[in-house]
Amino acid sequence: TDALTVEAGLRYDHQSLTGEEQISPRLSAAFSLTPRTTLRGAWGHYHQSHALHELWAADSDTTSYPAQKAEHRIVALEHRFGAGYALRLEAYQRRLSNPLPEYRRIARNMGTLWEEQPNDRIFVRPERGRAEGLEMFLKSPSDGLFIWSGSYALSRVEEDVDGMWVPRPFDQRHAVNLQVAFRPTPDWTVAAGWIYHSPWPYTEVEYTYTETVHGEPVAIPFPGVLNQQRMIPYKRIDLRVSRRLRLGRSDVLLYLDVFNVLNWENALDYEQYPRWTGSEWTPRESLFPQLWMMPSLGARWTF
Repeated sequence: TDALTVEAGLRYDHQSLTGEEQISPRLSAAFSLTPRTTLRGAWGHYHQSHALHELWAADSDTTSYPAQKAEHRIVALEHRFGAGYALRLEAYQRRLSNPLPEYRRIARNMGTLWEEQPNDRIFVRPERGRAEGLEMFLKSPSDGLFIWSGSYALSRVEEDVDGMWVPRPFDQRHAVNLQVAFRPTPDWTVAAGWIYHSPWPYTEVEYTYTETVHGEPVAIPFPGVLNQQRMIPYKRIDLRVSRRLRLGRSDVLLYLDVFNVLNWENALDYEQYPRWTGSEWTPRESLFPQLWMMPSLGARWTF
């Protein structure tokens, strides 16, 4: 019918390194409920082979692992309001089978590298994975003095490791993104954006205490249960002021960006390490921050 559009596809893959072959079906559809409302759906299989640059050569592992398979399921409802506003609601699922294994550092930050430290990296081989969530997106018309958009996502990303579902390293339950721009003239724009998401997980580090052959105290780290602790929430506000100069057939855009304008503290990881006081080990933990406020100037010439 005129109200329904359907697309179907089939993809064939072959990997010579592992001798694998896959056939991936895909299907999507859009149904116009009203002239302003559209219901969309999509489903498909996606195989991702283990690329050459992804080999874990630094960990003395040059195995080419079998391709991982993901099944995607998406349902979305889109509505265009009469004044030019647009709304989209979406639900999605991603089911992952045969995930690629990973070697991970216990800590994400690279501030200090103790390459000779034992147990610094762990081998993680999930049995399966899943990602699912609900998203809402709303935006204003793009021709007014004020232009804005906002989105909210409720999601989870997990993997099955040794029979236990644990969060992926960048799992975040809630995420909010708000943007607003003021355009007093066609050549001037002042814009701001606010980003927030729930804390990322991290793995608590535990230690065994022993001595070297010379009798010096040493603490050997080993990971606790994978990704069971949470850092602080992430939040920041960015600001941009831009001016467009029209030079004949070309344009020059000058802009000032300020990243994290309020200089909020955000965590990349938690540093966990004990300290030898001379008579005993004292556990310590400190936040390893991400970028602080960072201004930048730029220019773009288009012709």
